[in-house]
Amino acid sequence: MKKILVMLVFAFSTNTIAQTTDKKDINLEFKGFVRTDAFFDSRNTISLREGAILLMPANKSLDISGGDIYDRSSLTAFAFHTRLAGSLSGPEVFGAKSSAYFEGEFFGNSDSDIHGFRLRHGFTTLDWGTTSILFGQFWHPLFSTNVIPSFNFAVPFIPFSRNPQIKFTQKFSDVSLIIALITQRDFLSMGPDPITGKSYRSASFIRNAGIPTIDAVLQFKLSNLFIGFGGEYKILLPRLKDLTGKKTDEKINSFTLTAFGKLNLDDFFFQSQFVYGQNLADITMLGGYAAKALDSTSYTNSNTMSVWGEIGYGKPLSFNLFVGYTKYLGTDDNVTGDYFYMGNLTNVDYVYRIAPNVQYTSGSYKIVAEVDYTTAGFGLLNKNNKSEISDVKAISNVRVALATIFYF
Repeated sequence: MKKILVMLVFAFSTNTIAQTTDKKDINLEFKGFVRTDAFFDSRNTISLREGAILLMPANKSLDISGGDIYDRSSLTAFAFHTRLAGSLSGPEVFGAKSSAYFEGEFFGNSDSDIHGFRLRHGFTTLDWGTTSILFGQFWHPLFSTNVIPSFNFAVPFIPFSRNPQIKFTQKFSDVSLIIALITQRDFLSMGPDPITGKSYRSASFIRNAGIPTIDAVLQFKLSNLFIGFGGEYKILLPRLKDLTGKKTDEKINSFTLTAFGKLNLDDFFFQSQFVYGQNLADITMLGGYAAKALDSTSYTNSNTMSVWGEIGYGKPLSFNLFVGYTKYLGTDDNVTGDYFYMGNLTNVDYVYRIAPNVQYTSGSYKIVAEVDYTTAGFGLLNKNNKSEISDVKAISNVRVALATIFYF
């Protein structure tokens, strides 16, 4: 890939660089891909960006005649997954190699902003060889860049989020330790609207807590095996005042644990991840938290378990099978107040997915065909039984997808 001088990137950054270092010490390498997707769904779905990020099939919604409004197929096509990224290498800083990376896509920030260019990643790194520090927006620390499903996003089974963060990495031969302090920007926790009290997404809940989320990950890398273990501790301040106008400092504290790994044997691979956690709405997983009582500023966490695995074989023609399962495990306490759950989905007991795909790569061009069978269990929320869900009924969707990707 072609390297060019950073003087042509952005005018404002050029002026800054010119004041601090010789431009010949900084190189920029562009990369990215042009991607087109098309898919057919047998049923309406709960998803983001016109179905691009599939969560689950939509629950039944009956009309006055008993017909299911969402029992309807749909066809969608788009190219807004197309991305552009730049890697910058810079001069030595404090005895470390300096670098930066930025990446954007035409995904937009909302359904009304589709095709709008938005930032995915943007960070700088100082690397001393065995020690490195990252400053900026990157994948959530519990999302391992070494254990990623081969196609699509695998939500709500995987900790899917990008966060502003300071990430410290220390390498010890085949072992690395990651400590990160993160906050939220594009992927947000749920909480009460300060005016209406209704559930909505906002960065204010972690911002007002005044404490960053703390993540720790321990990774082991052998010749053909990669494994890791991680944990997170998060604090939110949902309200600044109660409904009487009195100041409140009541917070909700939650934790998450994960284990993940990948095995490579010639043209064969197997990878998997397990997650158990509380209040996972900000990483696009089931659940969140709730007010213990009506108009209360005392909260209780929901609990969620998730596991996924993928097996694949072959190059340049590869056959892969993804399987995922996530289960909502209720709340720590009984609830009489409001719920603040991912997507306001308070009636989802479980979701599972079986998705085989075939991929063929020739040089810079890839074509992927996938069949995705996703089932969700919808039921009745019982506030007096620690928010367990009963009378669960399964709703399924079949998605047939085709994608073409040109890398540059």
